[in-house]
Amino acid sequence: MEATIRGAIRSESLPVKGERVAWTMGWAIKINPAARGPIPFIRVAIPYVDHLRTTLEETVVLEVASGRSSIIGYMAEGPGPIRIKGTIGDRHWYHAAAGAKAILAFSSAEFRDNVLRRELIRCTPHTMTDRGKLEKEIKGIRRRGFSFDNEERNIGIRAFGCAVFNHEGKPVAGLAGAGPLSRITWDRRSMAVPLLKEGAAKISAQLGHRAPTIR
Repeated sequence: MEATIRGAIRSESLPVKGERVAWTMGWAIKINPAARGPIPFIRVAIPYVDHLRTTLEETVVLEVASGRSSIIGYMAEGPGPIRIKGTIGDRHWYHAAAGAKAILAFSSAEFRDNVLRRELIRCTPHTMTDRGKLEKEIKGIRRRGFSFDNEERNIGIRAFGCAVFNHEGKPVAGLAGAGPLSRITWDRRSMAVPLLKEGAAKISAQLGHRAPTIR
């Protein structure tokens, strides 16, 4: 699996808490000369993704921000008989998949504008391609803290997604719990979303992110 991941994302890394970094195209490498080498972001996230898969009993996908789309960095398949279409390295458009939509929603206004001004590909009949509707959707994601993919990426599959943040508070990945229509429903959000938020927060903390203190 690790060799596949390295091939898909070229062994690029994100910073782990307490490390100095140099940023290049949304990724980072460790620049501390005393360090023994970069610690891949995916390796940091894998235990949390695997734990979520076991807890949710659904497929959990880590989508990593990369240019004009997100990339599947790691995928822990659920125990059910229905397989989720996707392999490490596959691209998800920011307007279509749960993890990607979470990344988009919490990105800068400039980044969102650059994404939404382009032609938006319709992956399924349910994919939103109207900018006005997507902007309304983004506001909803920001307000409630999670996204919902209702057969927008793959027919027959729904997913909830939460953003993963780096030490600068920028969304660098999305954590999505996905499954068939019979198991992933809007009514199930009260059980699934808190677990996804917790997992995303723990990965974010490993990247040096500090959640704002509520007073």
